[in-house]
Amino acid sequence: MISALAKTGRVFDAEEAISMAKQAMSFLETHLVQNERLMVRYREGDVKHLGFIEDYAHMLSAYLSLYEATFEQDFLEKAKTVAENMFELFWDNEKGGFFFSGSDAEALIVREKEVYDGAMPSGNSTALKQLLTLSRMIGRQDWLEKLEQMFKIFYVDVSSYPSGHTAFLQGVLSQYAAKREIIILGKKGDPQKERLLQALQKRFMPFDIILTAETGQDLAQLAPFAKDYKTIDGKTTVYICENYSCRQPITNIDEAMEQLFQF
Repeated sequence: MISALAKTGRVFDAEEAISMAKQAMSFLETHLVQNERLMVRYREGDVKHLGFIEDYAHMLSAYLSLYEATFEQDFLEKAKTVAENMFELFWDNEKGGFFFSGSDAEALIVREKEVYDGAMPSGNSTALKQLLTLSRMIGRQDWLEKLEQMFKIFYVDVSSYPSGHTAFLQGVLSQYAAKREIIILGKKGDPQKERLLQALQKRFMPFDIILTAETGQDLAQLAPFAKDYKTIDGKTTVYICENYSCRQPITNIDEAMEQLFQF
């Protein structure tokens, strides 16, 4: 729901929808995160039951959707924390993939992994797609190498019944599709910067990632690869990159939009 509200607000300039998404996320953070552990049941102040991989994967999706709708770096930082917890609690260090239950849950004879999509996408499918995006945004090559293991361990399941694993295949597509990293640096409130960001938010560009801040140093803590990127002549500056190999920086926003939106 949070992801849907955030995307609606982003595309249709619906501030009310974004406000509702933020309010819902605040409720989850206040009531359903205890000692940095996501829980799944809240009723009249009573909180119970440890979250499963699918809960964490959808929480990550919600944070990334909020970041894409607002470009508030705080949401990206929280997404990184959720991802770190996912790997710590659910990742199978021997074979790869995410277990359904966390390492801190009640011990079971067998810890299962789910990849088949039922009424909702499986935890592994959602985790794969969201973590591939986040890993590229913050330059976590080590995470990308782990995630590539999932293509191998779930190959038989997915290839034998593709229509039952469509969410997982979205992750495969996002990994191998042509994609870009778009870094936009400039002063907050700059009309040219805002015009470009608004145009980008209304475009369907599912495989591109967008990072924006006033300076590269502002991004460096989360995305170290961006630390040396600079604005030129005090103007909003756009870097269009593929696999972190960038074209010449652009300060003419019309030219940047022409390059970004050409088909």
